[in-house]
Amino acid sequence: MKKTILATTAGLAALAAVAFSGPAAADLLSDIKEKGKIVAATEMHFAPFDMLVDGQY
Repeated sequence: MKKTILATTAGLAALAAVAFSGPAAADLLSDIKEKGKIVAATEMHFAPFDMLVDGQY
C-alpha cells in the first residue's frame, strides 16, 4: 500500500514537472534571426573555453 502511494506521488510529481516546464527562451529560428546572434553558456574549466583576455575571463 505504501509503495503504491509513493509510486503514484512520484508519478504525479514527474508529470507536474513536465507539464509546467516551458520551452527555452529563444527556441525559434525567427527569434535568433531577429536578435542576430546565438548566446550559449559553456563550462569555464575546460580548454579552449577558459580564455583570459588581459588577465580577466
